Amino acid sequence: YAECVVKDKTGTTEGTPVEFNFGKVTFTKPGEYVYDITEVIPTDNEDKIAGVSYDSSFYRVTVTITDDGSGQLTMTGHTITKDGAPADSVKFTNTYSTSGVKVTLNATKKLNVVVGNRTLQPGEFSFTLCEKQADGTVSANPADTAPNDADGNVTFNLNFEKAVGEKTYVIREVQGNLGGIKYDTREYEVTFEVKDNGEGQLEASKPVYKLDGETVGGAQFVNTYTATAGDKVKFEPKATKVLTGRDLKKGEFHFIVTDENGTEVSTGTNKADGTVKFSPIGFNQ
Repeated sequence: YAECVVKDKTGTTEGTPVEFNFGKVTFTKPGEYVYDITEVIPTDNEDKIAGVSYDSSFYRVTVTITDDGSGQLTMTGHTITKDGAPADSVKFTNTYSTSGVKVTLNATKKLNVVVGNRTLQPGEFSFTLCEKQADGTVSANPADTAPNDADGNVTFNLNFEKAVGEKTYVIREVQGNLGGIKYDTREYEVTFEVKDNGEGQLEASKPVYKLDGETVGGAQFVNTYTATAGDKVKFEPKATKVLTGRDLKKGEFHFIVTDENGTEVSTGTNKADGTVKFSPIGFNQ
């Protein structure tokens, strides 16, 4: 008999050997009989088993049949060689392997300008993708880190060489220190499954994104930008008061400055020379 064993591509995981035989051979006379055993390897790729490599080993079995002198033929011995070297048995080993799969996960970045004039720049925001462990904790070491592009797209890439089953990752924005920016602290979970299709190919299911336990269409991070002038940015209006017919007295005329909503933002009084001194106007709102 012979046996066939299937291993994984690393050669470390061995499947259960499966015995097979060629049926009975009847001998009608004494002698030495030689048999060659090889695995049939399809020449057409379409006939090959997907993901399986074939064993090209060459076995030769030599059987010795003798007459015991009492009218009975008996097998008095047999030898086995593998590729010309002595062997104990006939064993064909096939290797099953799968091609890897690339999983792409996406997020988007949106910048809302509350005050000021600013546009999103490529690479100025960063995002991490961390695996969620079986105990519910999230790994502190990112599986991938990605920046935004000019259009706000964020792309993570993961490569798998084994069927790892269901995987869950958490997407976060790295909290930076860009001026005027309020960062998004939300965390999105994304889950997918990597499995072997049995034909030498790993496949990944469509990712499912969740926010606070609810399924959403994708991971979107929204930042707000607010420009502030600070206390050092001030404006002092200038004006001149002219009085005809008599001399102008200091402080006898008063002036106010209002904004577009009619709110008073500055006041001033005239000096004896006609110049008007206004209080500074701030822009910290």
